[in-house]
Amino acid sequence: MKRQYWLPVFALGLIWIIYLLLQRRTNPNDAAVSDRGASTMVALSGGARFVVNSNNADKVSESRTNSRVDLKTRLASAGFRSGTGFQCGFENPSKEWKFVQTLLPEDEGELLTLFHAQSALSNRVQYMRMMIQCGGDKSALALINTIKSQKEKFKSPDIDENYDALHVCLYELGPISTRSEIARQFLGEAADEEYWKLNRQHTVTDYIEPHENRYLASEAIKALARGGHPEAMELINTMRQWEPQRAKLWAGALVDAVFEYEMAGRGYSVKLSFIDSFMEFQGWKKTDTGRKWNQWADEMLMLAD
Repeated sequence: MKRQYWLPVFALGLIWIIYLLLQRRTNPNDAAVSDRGASTMVALSGGARFVVNSNNADKVSESRTNSRVDLKTRLASAGFRSGTGFQCGFENPSKEWKFVQTLLPEDEGELLTLFHAQSALSNRVQYMRMMIQCGGDKSALALINTIKSQKEKFKSPDIDENYDALHVCLYELGPISTRSEIARQFLGEAADEEYWKLNRQHTVTDYIEPHENRYLASEAIKALARGGHPEAMELINTMRQWEPQRAKLWAGALVDAVFEYEMAGRGYSVKLSFIDSFMEFQGWKKTDTGRKWNQWADEMLMLAD
């Protein structure tokens, strides 16, 4: 008897399922997957995105960008403090590097807004370190224009963080030059002392002023090497063959540049903290290349003036 009651119910259910299937086939707007724009939904980092099999790539990119929390909010959530000069704005340097790795090219615009909001050059260093992860031509131009626009007289480096920050602008162009031809071309020009004789507007304290053009060119050479560009090593090897008294002035910078070039080849150009870089340099000096270059530099420095 109980089976007799279930038969009508089962039949009605089957008819309802068939009706729904027919409706889905006749109404393409309700279809889960249409013939065009077929896609598969997958979970990613706690959210969802489309793996597109047609021409919906622009919509996917737009959706991902729109759903991304703005940079200022993410920095605040990570405990970042601006305006700390050369000091890490995060709780510790490792936390800074962890955050920097999350940056994407679409963060560059807001990053530059935060960069320009800082009046003191030293307070922009925090954002320069972020640019090495996601910066391209826009970041390159921001740093280059910052360098070119300096017209003040800087105090000695030991008491003027803004002077050091100016040189950091050049140094951080190295990693950016792997994505920006503008940065690469500028560093190629700036690696020549003559460039600064013609273009430098800022001045420095008296005992540094006679050497500042060379210091800036040296920083550009190291940045070019940090980008892993072959022309950097060509320039370094050419300069090593200069007349000894002239090469002597550049010896320390050339050794640093060779180290930077080798680190770039290992993928370390932006991943090392200052302490880690120092430790790597100590180890590099014991390699065949490191020993040869440091021995040459020592010989240059021992030459009589």
